[in-house]
Amino acid sequence: MSDDLPNEMPLEEKRQLEDYQRLSKLFQFYLELTLKAFTFALGIAGGVTAFVLGKDVSDPRLAAFGLLLPAVLCSGMGLGFLWALPSSFQLNKALQALKKSLSRSLAPHTLNLTASLAGFGVLLILCGIFLAGLFFVIYSGH
Repeated sequence: MSDDLPNEMPLEEKRQLEDYQRLSKLFQFYLELTLKAFTFALGIAGGVTAFVLGKDVSDPRLAAFGLLLPAVLCSGMGLGFLWALPSSFQLNKALQALKKSLSRSLAPHTLNLTASLAGFGVLLILCGIFLAGLFFVIYSGH
């Protein structure tokens, strides 16, 4: 990282630039992880739900228990995304402060991470609630 920095920069500015680069990479990692986790959760939930609903079983009440795993997975991951929102705000604040201190014109758009966490979190919780409701409908026989 520090190999990319000019030698004539003051030490404090070098440190700030290293922090800026490190936080930019952290933002990129978090955004990629958020997208991968969201895709994973929906893939698992969709696959298990399709399997449960597509199976011709003698006891649909028993098969309905298969919906609990994706319901818990979606709800838990959605809550995890919402729980991560304050960290996203901290990352944005730190990058914006470094951008200003280093007189940069552009910083990573960390609000994309914040919006992704909030949107995906709410969507996953809603999916979890829907799947739990579907479980109760199938289990009760209505």
